[in-house]
Amino acid sequence: MVYTFGSLEDVAAWLERGVPVIAFVQAGELPHWRGERSHHALVIVGLGSGMVHLLDPATDAQVIAAPIGDFLLAWDERACTYAAVTRRQ
Repeated sequence: MVYTFGSLEDVAAWLERGVPVIAFVQAGELPHWRGERSHHALVIVGLGSGMVHLLDPATDAQVIAAPIGDFLLAWDERACTYAAVTRRQ
């Protein structure tokens, strides 16, 4: 399922259910992209301590901690669109 205009509260609810969230972002807003602009998708695996913990398929397999403010800038540029993929009940 794909959702638009999500919030961090929506993401947190999915994570609490054990469902990683795919977020669509403007990657250039994230520090590890160093300003290189690109429409991109990331997997959010956690939230906490002012950080969003994510997996970025353009990097190695390590979890990256990005400041929430930077993530929100990147996510807002793609209309806070996200997907939560679950199994059919």
